[in-house]
Amino acid sequence: MNIIKNSILVSLIFPLYANVDYNFEIQPIFDNNCISCHIDGGTYFGGLDLSSYSEVMEGGNSGNVIVPFDYSNSLLWQHLNSNYMPPYGSGVYPLSTSQINLIAQWIDEGALFESNEIEGRWLPGGFGNTMYEFIDGLRYTYYCDDSNNACDSTYWDLLDTSNAIPNPNPYVVVGNTLSIDIFFGNVATYSLDYRCDGQVVDFYYDEDDFTEGLHSTMYRLGFDDFNNECLDTNPDDCSCTEEWNPVCGIDGNTYSNACYATCEYVVIAYEGECINNNECSLTTDDILGPYYFEDAPFRSVIAHANEPGQRLFISGNIKQNDCENSISGSLIEIWQANDEGCYGIVEDCDTGNPENDYFNLRGKFFSDVNGDYTLESILPGYYGSRPRHIHIKITTPDEEVLVSQLYFENDPYCENDQWCQDADDRIISLVEDEFGVNGEMNLIMNSSENGISLGDINFDGLINVQDIVLLVGIIIDDSMINDFQLFSGNINSDSNIDILDIVQLVNIILNN
Repeated sequence: MNIIKNSILVSLIFPLYANVDYNFEIQPIFDNNCISCHIDGGTYFGGLDLSSYSEVMEGGNSGNVIVPFDYSNSLLWQHLNSNYMPPYGSGVYPLSTSQINLIAQWIDEGALFESNEIEGRWLPGGFGNTMYEFIDGLRYTYYCDDSNNACDSTYWDLLDTSNAIPNPNPYVVVGNTLSIDIFFGNVATYSLDYRCDGQVVDFYYDEDDFTEGLHSTMYRLGFDDFNNECLDTNPDDCSCTEEWNPVCGIDGNTYSNACYATCEYVVIAYEGECINNNECSLTTDDILGPYYFEDAPFRSVIAHANEPGQRLFISGNIKQNDCENSISGSLIEIWQANDEGCYGIVEDCDTGNPENDYFNLRGKFFSDVNGDYTLESILPGYYGSRPRHIHIKITTPDEEVLVSQLYFENDPYCENDQWCQDADDRIISLVEDEFGVNGEMNLIMNSSENGISLGDINFDGLINVQDIVLLVGIIIDDSMINDFQLFSGNINSDSNIDILDIVQLVNIILNN
């Protein structure tokens, strides 16, 4: 056994010049030596299926067996290195030293299917509380709900697709173009540009989009070489003209033209010089916390009339990343503790919830056609040593997501709270009147889309007979619809989709 270990260590000390090809070098090892046991979900062998790349990366009953860039902490390598596998009596010879070495090399290179391959796990911006996994034509989205905000590789490696949010997004890649269905047929298209041997990928807006330049950059989970020359943000071969056609970057800086912004890997927020450059910035994020549930009912009044506590009213506007234009139809999800600092569903609360509402102090609703919203609740109590806070999650129609928390002015617990300390843009000033306390909070999203128009059921930017047909089908078939269709189809704002909405839709079309 020491011979095997030493052989692997020696082989990894020296540079590995050729990238391992999973399809031609790794999968055949599994097919020829392991597949008799580890197939069809590996029901009797730790739930580990080695029949395809996606199954290998999915892992087994013990979680993920592959830790990209770290072969020594990968359960698969540990098992191969400490046992004769396949085991005696299986009728198959154990893996050779060279085969185990090759698997270790493949893992240490990032456990890729191909170098320039979108499949796998990616972190937007290289860190944060969101991870995307592209696998078998579906993109899964994960959120970090670690109460200590330890959203590192160790945390993500424990998750599998059962931990992702429901309804993954279908995608297809043709050449270097990725098309992804972000919600009910609304397809976004991006050009992919890989760097750092496939460990970093830039998503550029499609040339037909109104927005130009870089959309975002993602780093493969486990990538940590942020000093590598491949991350040079001003490549030598990037040359631009001196034409003055200014654009505003998402960083709040004005660039003389789109080329300069693109060469600096900056997302273009809008055309023209930046407005209120020193006053406007995106709303900052915060931890999700451990008590998020996505199935809360649609309502903007989340506290019943007889819920103990001081009544709270918050209003504001959901704005685009130019801090001027609004976004209609953004989904806003809210959850909070009661007056005594207790969270329903997950805790046994001794006070509050007189209506015995399972989703007490939880709800979701949309920003209206003007991007405005209003929330009615009660002032939350102190949860442990944390300041009063309200959890909020916003999803725009073009799938930009903000997970954050709202705090309140002059809270004595804020000074020593690691999250509230950095939340200057999310601290609400409250004014008291005979109804309770009132505050305002505008929320700036990383989106340049106007949102959804009432009546645009198929989200094609037009309101016509196709929307009538789709709306009639929804009503007759009583079919499931997504959240954004619920907004666009509820034209008369009565919280129901019925014949009255069809009448309204016909009137909209006739009057246009």
